[in-house]
Amino acid sequence: MGWATPIVAPEQVEYRLAEDCGCDQSSDAEVEYRLAATSDLRWIGSGLTELGLVAGEPVDPDAARALMDGRDWRTGEQLVKRKRELDPRGKVTARVVVDAITGLAAADGMTAAQYLGNEALASRFARAERGIVRDGEAHLLPVGDAGRLAAGAGLSVEQLYGGDVIAEANRWRNHRVDVGLRGVDLSLDLPKSISTAYALAGEELAAAIEGEWMASVTEAVGALEEWTAYGMAGHRGAGSARSGWPPPG
Repeated sequence: MGWATPIVAPEQVEYRLAEDCGCDQSSDAEVEYRLAATSDLRWIGSGLTELGLVAGEPVDPDAARALMDGRDWRTGEQLVKRKRELDPRGKVTARVVVDAITGLAAADGMTAAQYLGNEALASRFARAERGIVRDGEAHLLPVGDAGRLAAGAGLSVEQLYGGDVIAEANRWRNHRVDVGLRGVDLSLDLPKSISTAYALAGEELAAAIEGEWMASVTEAVGALEEWTAYGMAGHRGAGSARSGWPPPG
């Protein structure tokens, strides 16, 4: 069995570079001893050659950190531009200003777009409405956008949200945070029967078990590369895509 976990924070990378990441522990002292033995992380995957790395070789933690940050580990060149967005602390709940404008417009027998009387504001209002339909109360609006919408409807954003809320949001209105996907952690579960046999086996048998397990992992990763890997073209993938899915046959 296997599962995938998105990696977005540097702390997630550091956790996975730790030698004891995800290791099972047993109440049997002999099993614990074998499972606690030092085991180097190894590179795997067909794309390594393009980066001057060799599958099966021990992982250089600094190289791994660079790659997970989208940089060439040899030169430091930024290969993938990190996605950054406005800090959530620089945003306010969208529904507050949207409901206020909707109410004023309805009272005058108008749509919100007609009431705002500005194409750009109407467009931004419509985006906020769609966000609310999608996310409900969780949908946030940059404080600057909330202020422009409120002003366009003759409202005070401070009165709508409260002066303290707006002051705090304004502190963070120009601060951006990294929200890009660094990678995906693919976890493959080793059956307990095999892990226990490995822990209790002699050196020769343990090496054979490890070799077979790594061969199966390599085969699984190779299949996933063919079935699920894809490339996107255009701004944030808005263009064309070429994918290896579905698998052939």
